[in-house]
Amino acid sequence: MTGDQPAYAPAPAATAPAVAYPEIPARLAIPYVAFSVLVMSFSALFSVVPILAFLALWLGHAYYKRVFILRPSFALAVTVALPFLACYSFFWSARPGQSLYAGLEFFAMAACAVIIGRTISAASFARGLSVGVALALAVTFIDGTYTIDFETGRSALTGLFGSKNQVGFISSIGIYAALALLISAPRWQQKLFYGAVPLALCLPAMYLSHSATSLASLALGVAAAAALLAITRIRRGLRGAMTALALFAAATVGILLAAVGADITTPVLEALGKSPTLTGRTYLWGEGIRNGLEHPLLGHGYAAFWVEGNGAAEHYWEKFYIPGRTGFHFHNLFVQAFVDLGALGAALVVLLMAGALALSLRAVWTRAGFAGFFSFGIAFIFLIRAMVEVDLLGPFGLGPLLFLPLIPRLAAEQLRQPPAA
Repeated sequence: MTGDQPAYAPAPAATAPAVAYPEIPARLAIPYVAFSVLVMSFSALFSVVPILAFLALWLGHAYYKRVFILRPSFALAVTVALPFLACYSFFWSARPGQSLYAGLEFFAMAACAVIIGRTISAASFARGLSVGVALALAVTFIDGTYTIDFETGRSALTGLFGSKNQVGFISSIGIYAALALLISAPRWQQKLFYGAVPLALCLPAMYLSHSATSLASLALGVAAAAALLAITRIRRGLRGAMTALALFAAATVGILLAAVGADITTPVLEALGKSPTLTGRTYLWGEGIRNGLEHPLLGHGYAAFWVEGNGAAEHYWEKFYIPGRTGFHFHNLFVQAFVDLGALGAALVVLLMAGALALSLRAVWTRAGFAGFFSFGIAFIFLIRAMVEVDLLGPFGLGPLLFLPLIPRLAAEQLRQPPAA
């Protein structure tokens, strides 16, 4: 050692570890989530009181066990970016008052979703979801309202929702949660209460709703989750190669079918009781893009298109026999986001979708726990539904309650659980 060298080198300053978010215990989390599912399932029917109760419940946990749950992070920023843009669209909206009011509701919903994601474990959320869906469908069966589908002539269960697609959506989510809990619940009592009993309500509701969208998205979501589960049974070093091989095989089959001119969509649609236009959805997609191109960058303003007095909206309501002038959209999440919030809004929707899928895959590959598998299936179901439905644009509803907590939950789980060896 030379004389001008210190006897020791100072240790580099350690980076403070991120503090894991505290979990709400399951005995409270499960009824909290079940209550939230009921409120969001019937949000279109409720007055302001249940919505305020929902907001009070979750915003009341913004500071929980001496931890500020809404601490800024990349996961939080990705989750609230779309609601923030919805609020900000007040400045250019065709209906500024409507956009600001609905945007603030959407932002409050997103804040609650972040709290839910950071404080409720995936297992507790799935159990609460299963119970809440079972209760919502029990109410639907008790109400017993059926509506004739004008395209097929079949009667479909609609209940208090007034929509067979909403009954099918809730049923499909309940089936997925029940199947996940049947596989993963450690005790038979839990499998029975959270899996078998809800499944006994969801399956007939799904059948009686005759919702082709819900059936197709559920089937593809379960298949994707099962394929992912199979891949994780392979040695970690081979998982990437096997995933790439599976994607390459799927792409090859698609290219070959296109090359030989095979029409597989028509028989599939006929089997599901749908016309090649998807009950007029393809027309609506084209019209949505045409209307969106009038304000391509920032859109017409959040919740500012489907309002009385807008000539284009009035035309579509009349064309599709919607005398009540409510509950209608362009039947494609990306198109509706483009109309409301322009290319920027559509890009944020893509970011949400891609982020949820990517973090789910990362969670499965690094920890192989319940959170990753459950989240991946939910994210995949919503991706499929995004092609024909609008579930995430809120401001309230079951869609935002299920999807918006995904990214915060996966990021919080990463803090709580070390990677698997």
